[in-house]
Amino acid sequence: MVNESKNLAADSPEAPLPLAPVPARAAVRRRLPLVGLGRGGWVNLALAALAVFYVLLFAFWVYQVGLFRYVGSDFRAVWAAAEVGRDNGFARIYDLSLLADHERQLFSMYPDNGPGMAFAVVPMPYLPVFVLPFLPLLPLGPTLGFAVWTVANLVLITLYFVRLTWAFRSAGPRRLVLPLLVLAWPVYLTLFFGQVNLLPLVGVGEFVLSLRRRRPWLAGLWLALLLIKPQLLIVLLPGLLLARQRNALLGFAVAAVAVGGGSIYMLGLDGVRDLASLVSGYVAGMPTNTPQHMMNWRSLWLNIGGSLQPEMEWAVVGVGMLLCAGAALWLWWHGDLAGDKRLSAMLLATLAATDTVAWDSHMHMALATVPALLFAVASGALPAWLATTWLVLPAVVMAAALFTIGNPMTYAALLLFGLTVLLQFWATVAFARSRQKLPLAPDVDTYSSSMPSEPSASEGGSQ
Repeated sequence: MVNESKNLAADSPEAPLPLAPVPARAAVRRRLPLVGLGRGGWVNLALAALAVFYVLLFAFWVYQVGLFRYVGSDFRAVWAAAEVGRDNGFARIYDLSLLADHERQLFSMYPDNGPGMAFAVVPMPYLPVFVLPFLPLLPLGPTLGFAVWTVANLVLITLYFVRLTWAFRSAGPRRLVLPLLVLAWPVYLTLFFGQVNLLPLVGVGEFVLSLRRRRPWLAGLWLALLLIKPQLLIVLLPGLLLARQRNALLGFAVAAVAVGGGSIYMLGLDGVRDLASLVSGYVAGMPTNTPQHMMNWRSLWLNIGGSLQPEMEWAVVGVGMLLCAGAALWLWWHGDLAGDKRLSAMLLATLAATDTVAWDSHMHMALATVPALLFAVASGALPAWLATTWLVLPAVVMAAALFTIGNPMTYAALLLFGLTVLLQFWATVAFARSRQKLPLAPDVDTYSSSMPSEPSASEGGSQ
């Protein structure tokens, strides 16, 4: 019997309905959540999860103890110093009794819903010229002032990272590198505590870019921004001296005289004596320093205290500090500034050594190391995976340690310390393996012939 439906037109009402196609397995898999994201999708998801963690951690502490007890505690100190400078003169900004009166008002502004935090004055160790930017915020009040300060720092840090990603384009695609930098653990801590690390970030970044552009005088001028945290200079300045970088040192000296002279004028002799007394107190240790949360050899010594004999502990810490500082200075003495790879490795090793050797070296200070880190990745002196690990792994460990016994900040600090030592080791090896054998000259002009006037696709360039 002949099937008459074959002779019917396709649009005939008597024609049989076509069967719906069965979806392929791949199409079904694409509809499932988190399937087929690819490497970029998983990276974006991880960064989004990290951002959510940051927001939740910030909100948790604000709910628990309000502002200026833990969140914004460093901002509290500078805010109080600005009020003292306005009301009593800048010669009194290091007077701990006056600071305590102003800080206690901020400390008591919000209820403590947690286990309770005892008040302790947070000293303000910065030169008075660096307190001046806080004066325009005083009419806003502390809460709105902190909000403006935090948002302004986030915006300015992000914009400066845009500049760095343009300068070092070969470090990776900007759509991934920029979010990774903004969500780095040192950035979050800077915003969380209301810190002033924007100036060291810009100072180191412009110092690096000026050296690449063969402008040592300008590089030295930018380096003066690190005077807000002078411990960041303890390895870098001797390195420039060993490398006979006279122009860079002269530029720094000119800017340092301007900053120091202005500060002395604002302080007077009594204020200078108070500042010297405060610095000696920092060396001895103060209740709010929390050195066990630092990323240096000092923190390692405090956290392993009791594991070894005291003499052995001091020996381990002392040898570690000497090795880190000595290895970085060796690069300046025996190396040269020719070529991106050697220069970036030298700078990264120097700043990593600074982070671990400086006596007062909190994790948020690592923000100043980021420009050298990005430069090293762009030049091939450091693998991207290690830079990524250094930027975000402490935050991941912090999140995981919240559900364990102990202090999560201690775990994050010890991990960042170990990763920073690894950064210095890797950068030192990259420097040693470099095949460039150019003679060391007194100034950065030694590598003028090796630097193109415009950035290449493989090396990146300075903006």
